[in-house]
Amino acid sequence: HRRRLEKRLCIANAQARLSALTACAHRFFANESSCKLPSEWIQVPPARMARVPLLQSGSDMVSLCRLACNSSHGNGPCSVATTLAARFVRVERVEHAMLWRNFSAARSALCEDLPSQGVTLRPILPQVLSQSSLMDTRVNEALLYHGSAHVDTILQEGLDPRLSEDRGLYGRGCYFSDRFCKALQYATPDADGLQHVLICRVLLGDPFYTSTEQRNLKVPPRQGGTGRRYDSIIASEGISPFGRGRRQQHREFVVFDKQHIYPEFVCIISTL
Repeated sequence: HRRRLEKRLCIANAQARLSALTACAHRFFANESSCKLPSEWIQVPPARMARVPLLQSGSDMVSLCRLACNSSHGNGPCSVATTLAARFVRVERVEHAMLWRNFSAARSALCEDLPSQGVTLRPILPQVLSQSSLMDTRVNEALLYHGSAHVDTILQEGLDPRLSEDRGLYGRGCYFSDRFCKALQYATPDADGLQHVLICRVLLGDPFYTSTEQRNLKVPPRQGGTGRRYDSIIASEGISPFGRGRRQQHREFVVFDKQHIYPEFVCIISTL
């Protein structure tokens, strides 16, 4: 009887896994395979990284610049929208085969895990401005901004939540924003007066929407129903994380798994 029960359980698990795989196969993304690199890459060796400048008048460069300007505040203390376009020096595409394959594998795994755990994924609302038809909505993939003074290290090793500081308001994770002006605040100018902002592919999965500070978190909280951990934390604009006083001016996204992040572009901005 025990062997029959174990066999039935094994078959049920296999069927659930097959069902999840079938759900994931309804649309194949050209860059999704963990063994296939994007066709536009120059095919660098797996352990190396290349930064390929985009054409100044090319469609990708123009689109990314316009997206950054449209996502930035036009007024208030962080207003940069009116001058940002003139400050773009260049945008570079990041080609790192190992980081890309790790990200692609994590995306496929998350796509499989969510339905198998009974998670009904809801879209991010309000919609992230940098979401496009090239993003995988099955795992709430989005293009988000991250400003840093340590871009060279990040592009070699990836963004690592373990290196984040304890003072993060929403836990020890990697922080992103859907507003370029927010990321620019953390992009300390280098010796040449240039700021660097990363445009990253980020897997938000099933996010936890917080309205209070979450300083002590090292992983996302668990769901009340399934017990599964959320995949990210979102702090929306307008919330009061301390219960009173200043409100959140920019929406922030916090991710705790480095495999859920791929730094796809680097924006180099002059400080004028």
